[in-house]
Amino acid sequence: MLRRDLLKLLPFAAAPSVFAAALSPADGLIGLLGNRDAAIRLGEAYLAQLGPQSEAGLREALRARLGGSETGAGLAEAIAEDFAASRTVLLDSWLLSETECRLCALAALSA
Repeated sequence: MLRRDLLKLLPFAAAPSVFAAALSPADGLIGLLGNRDAAIRLGEAYLAQLGPQSEAGLREALRARLGGSETGAGLAEAIAEDFAASRTVLLDSWLLSETECRLCALAALSA
């Protein structure tokens, strides 16, 4: 899968809060991903490069990064800000934002 395919699947339109009460904290964030299997593969590669991480730590880092905007649109904004600030990671020949990598790592840890 190409990076553009993964990004195309993200729900960039305004959406209900991903932290709905019926979802676990990780499921809410992971719900922003269009292709969970591809995200898990990228997340595993990121974790291999980064080292051990806790699910809770990644979840909190993502929540802090998204601030009050807990939607697909908020995620798209965070990703754009990462690229503008050069907060990027080279992973499997893809240049990804730190936010994307953390979200994929969360998917891998919760799989």
